Amino acid sequence: IDICSAPGGKAFQNLSLGNKMTLVDINKKRIKILKNNLNRLKFKSEILNINALDISENEYFDVVVLDSPCSGLGTIRRNPEILFKKKPPDIRKLNEIQNSLINKASKLVKKKGVLLYMVCSFLSSETKNVKNFFLKNNKHYSQLKFKTDNQNDLYRFIDKEGDISCMPSEYNGFMVDGFYVVKFIKNA
Repeated sequence: IDICSAPGGKAFQNLSLGNKMTLVDINKKRIKILKNNLNRLKFKSEILNINALDISENEYFDVVVLDSPCSGLGTIRRNPEILFKKKPPDIRKLNEIQNSLINKASKLVKKKGVLLYMVCSFLSSETKNVKNFFLKNNKHYSQLKFKTDNQNDLYRFIDKEGDISCMPSEYNGFMVDGFYVVKFIKNA
């Protein structure tokens, strides 16, 4: 399940590998874009237009993907106007949403299942702090570190804690947004 899925980029990567996914998003306009993208790519998937916090906890999933609402500061390369908005991102409110969503997501994971938390931000308050707060309050979860050998180009995006952490940068001639991903496993 992808609980903040629209417009669908990560979901389409999973669907292209033959995985079944339930796609959830609260925003009706973004759901319309998601549906158009699904049709264009000829993928089929169950779509729920609901608040992720209202998902029933009667069904459990092997993998829960949470690309959480965030400040979006990782996209500053493409969206420099982020710095010039009349009202800056309310990081405290975003942290409340992030913590609520990751806790909800954790209730949807099967035993030995995986929870992926990601944001397009590099702020510690939206990345490491959310991870550490989650692990402190969810003892039945542990982190699964991302790994690759140092011969792989992607090695540079994995930090010493095993998280994927990227500042806006260039990779193989392409400009890459800043983002963060951490992976957890449910142990009990």
